[in-house]
Amino acid sequence: MWRATCKKLPKIELFVLECQAAANSNSGVGSIRRLWENRVGVALAVKLKKDSQWYASHHHIPEWSIQRDRPAATTVELPFDTTRDDIEAIKAIAIPLGWTVSNPYKIALKKINRAFFLDNNYLPQQSFIDWRGEIILTSEHPEAIVWNN
Repeated sequence: MWRATCKKLPKIELFVLECQAAANSNSGVGSIRRLWENRVGVALAVKLKKDSQWYASHHHIPEWSIQRDRPAATTVELPFDTTRDDIEAIKAIAIPLGWTVSNPYKIALKKINRAFFLDNNYLPQQSFIDWRGEIILTSEHPEAIVWNN
């Protein structure tokens, strides 16, 4: 009889962010989707107060960034027992995929609808962010802080 065994993995907090972004190029307004040949995505990263590391939603794999201009949700894996009070900042990062400096891009991040942790049953806890504004990411300035705690 064949029997499968699994290693129990340590629990990681999943921090979920929902955001909306749109991109354009120097040739006129477009969308992240329409600029597919020269794609540029968006990732979100979280910095904890007692940690120098930025925890990124795309795990530093460009293809895992958000590459559309409709609302999208992403997750950031944080150490176990992380709370809202442990978060120092959240930043948005433009992730070019095949984009060159000779063909600059601009992404406008317009809102973060909500941000929450999952409980032990992986159900969402109460949201603690509802940010609206406009942060512009460009080939010259690909990162910007969206929220400070």
